[in-house]
Amino acid sequence: DRTAKMQAMLERLVFPWLIYADGSITAVKKMPTVFIYTMNATKEQASGLVRQQTGMGEQLFQWAFGDVEIIEAYNTYQVKNYDRYEFAPNQAEIKQIYKDAHWVEDLQKAFDAGKRMAEKIMA
Repeated sequence: DRTAKMQAMLERLVFPWLIYADGSITAVKKMPTVFIYTMNATKEQASGLVRQQTGMGEQLFQWAFGDVEIIEAYNTYQVKNYDRYEFAPNQAEIKQIYKDAHWVEDLQKAFDAGKRMAEKIMA
């Protein structure tokens, strides 16, 4: 879920360029943007509801600033100590196995997206 604070921040970033009379945007310059989502959901779980919830912010930024790239990291830890909460059995171990298999790839995707964004800014 996108938090209320995150929603407010996204709206405030676009607000200065919004013209209420006709709903247009007056952004002077296009700004490449990368949204990086970390979520405790698996890729299969995220494909439905999570994508619906995040899509609004992405559309807002694309409308205002142009290119938007999406990076998603799945099955991340939800809490630091799974023993303190009631989760499905072996949840911490399942998360660790997934992290061990995907962490380096997820970091590389975020790094590459940042590099592409910087290259677009410098162009």
